[in-house]
Amino acid sequence: MDFLYEDEIGAPDVIQSSAVICPFTEDEIDGMDFGRFDRLTEVMERCGMAGRTKLLLQFLYGDNPEEPFENPEVCAFARGLFERCKHLYYFLLPHKTLNATLFLCQAGAETVSVAEDGSMNSGVILTSVMKEVAEATHTALKSYGFGSNDPVGAMVVLNDLGFLCID
Repeated sequence: MDFLYEDEIGAPDVIQSSAVICPFTEDEIDGMDFGRFDRLTEVMERCGMAGRTKLLLQFLYGDNPEEPFENPEVCAFARGLFERCKHLYYFLLPHKTLNATLFLCQAGAETVSVAEDGSMNSGVILTSVMKEVAEATHTALKSYGFGSNDPVGAMVVLNDLGFLCID
């Protein structure tokens, strides 16, 4: 059973759900309104291991088909989420594509279209801060795992986040 978090959430909602879906509205994103997110992470942290890998974030921002990391407002909001909860990946569902997209927002990736042999190709420009962000996220997850008596769970999350592998 999935739980759609709109206004209120409690520990039983998290514990009894297979997933907690948290859609952020355009008003929340534009206003950098983290009130619901703060309440959500407080509940997720109270749930401890029962909250691990249950959260799905959605960014409902207009009808624009661009990727979230191509939208400066969504990226700023995503960075704000990680500033407030550095170990956020601990709670996120283990969905590599969604979490990699969130990481691109967090790290400030940019896209570019390049003309090559008369065709247009697009790609992602990786920023110089990506390794720094990956290292900080890696450290935050390990620290949270040990602090919450779930070091194995935190390492499972890190393993699932293969794109966060650091040298």
